Amino acid sequence: TVCAFGMGLFSLLKKGLFLDLRQVLRARFDKKTLGAIFNIGSSTFIEQIFLRIGFLTYSIIVAKLGTVAFAAHQVGMNIMTISFSFGDGLSVAAGGVGGAGPGGKGPAQKRPDKAKLYGSVCQRFGIVCALCLSPIFLFMGRTIFSWFSSDEQILAYGTMIMSILTVVVFLQISQVVYSGC
Repeated sequence: TVCAFGMGLFSLLKKGLFLDLRQVLRARFDKKTLGAIFNIGSSTFIEQIFLRIGFLTYSIIVAKLGTVAFAAHQVGMNIMTISFSFGDGLSVAAGGVGGAGPGGKGPAQKRPDKAKLYGSVCQRFGIVCALCLSPIFLFMGRTIFSWFSSDEQILAYGTMIMSILTVVVFLQISQVVYSGC
């Protein structure tokens, strides 16, 4: 995470790259542009607030179950982040190649059939990722958990968590990719 932050900061501060932070800071927005940003971003902002409240509430509930359960939960959430990354990345890719969004100049504006094809390819790629991750999580769940802890109770919880995560990963990736198409 620290490395990714450094790379992102470097790319924003170096002149001549895709996005120059200094130009962005000097930019002035009119009311129409700010209104469009608010209209698009407000629903996502509210969704993220409720998502974070849900995660926090869930973590509090698990923490009350005890240290071992909370440790197993934290490891499981870290592993689940991998599947979220695949799903989110594919969703962004599907939107990007399709030119979805206001003012997009992608294939969707000129060739809706091509945009649909690109979205379908992203969706299928997501399903392939889910089909690859799910068996790994199912059959290697205990091994993956053992990379984080050697405590037998945590490993027992981990096996159960990974069985559930197998189904969740498949459904989550498929749903995120489908919604992005």
